[in-house]
Amino acid sequence: MARYLPLLLALLATPLYAQALPQGKTLQLAEQVLGDPAAPVTIIEYASYTCTHCAHFQKDILPRLIDTYISTGKVKLVYRDFPLDAVSLKGAQLANCLPRERFFGFIKTLYANQDAWLTSGDPVATLKQYAMLAGLSRARADSCLADTKLQDALVSRRLEAAERYNITGTPAFVINYGEGVITGASSFETFEEKLKKYVK
Repeated sequence: MARYLPLLLALLATPLYAQALPQGKTLQLAEQVLGDPAAPVTIIEYASYTCTHCAHFQKDILPRLIDTYISTGKVKLVYRDFPLDAVSLKGAQLANCLPRERFFGFIKTLYANQDAWLTSGDPVATLKQYAMLAGLSRARADSCLADTKLQDALVSRRLEAAERYNITGTPAFVINYGEGVITGASSFETFEEKLKKYVK
């Protein structure tokens, strides 16, 4: 168990203002929000846990966005799953079954350890182990992975992103519900340039 201690500590770390907004009428998923819910600018991140560019964003760009825009109350980030494959879908199911205050710590861990669990003999079993370290019981994790309604809700959210914002891949970032869009591998400078128009 000692070798899992750094992972456990990362999972238990609660990021700034991590909380959920009320769920919508058509999708049975709560919104996962990083930052002040009252922030004047919203960035919706669509991401897949098997996406290497998504991992790059989480590890290298998001911390700078937090320091510059999110912690200052200028921007909030809404994370939405956009699973590209079956493994990512299972990861999304587990993430959405965790206590809300553990969500961002969990996905941070998944992206930070993407290579390790993706190349393990059974990625889904490894994701389940991560979720159990984050607070899910074995029974709850099994139930979550078998939850077809949750699967449907996640797939519906992906379809909604495609229809509403023309999202076809990850990562994709929608600013203020469609006023601006950033797609694919990007730099912090790309976000800075794009946000100039919206951040006062």
